[in-house]
Amino acid sequence: MSLVATIRADSLVARKARDSPKATFLITLLGETEIVGKNAGNRETTDAETLAVIQKFAKNANEVLKVRPGDAAAVYELGVLQGYLPSKLTGAALGAAIDQAVADAGLTEVTGKDIGMVMKALAAKHAGAYDGAEASAAIRARVQLS
Repeated sequence: MSLVATIRADSLVARKARDSPKATFLITLLGETEIVGKNAGNRETTDAETLAVIQKFAKNANEVLKVRPGDAAAVYELGVLQGYLPSKLTGAALGAAIDQAVADAGLTEVTGKDIGMVMKALAAKHAGAYDGAEASAAIRARVQLS
């Protein structure tokens, strides 16, 4: 089941349960997500595009929390969005994902010129599941070790 279909199903469940705040939020999220696919040739929105919209919503909610700490609506939205975001890769898991990305890119050693290629291979399998700056730093550390 695609991420859009999951959001659509969750929206229906929330409406049937008469959970108005969640239903309203999920309908808004669904609308923003579906617009992306419609604007790109009237097609179904991909999971990667849906994930980008979810991350945009999460970023906006975090910005609201910076301005108004403890804002109930932003906290609620983040709680709902967490269910759709992949778990973040950190530490050893990120290192293993980078090792796999290096192998996927067909490299035996990573040089400074290969960082972009490794980042692209990492994004292909783990889009949205890691912090880009942290991944880049880990790859750069690997270059310095080689």
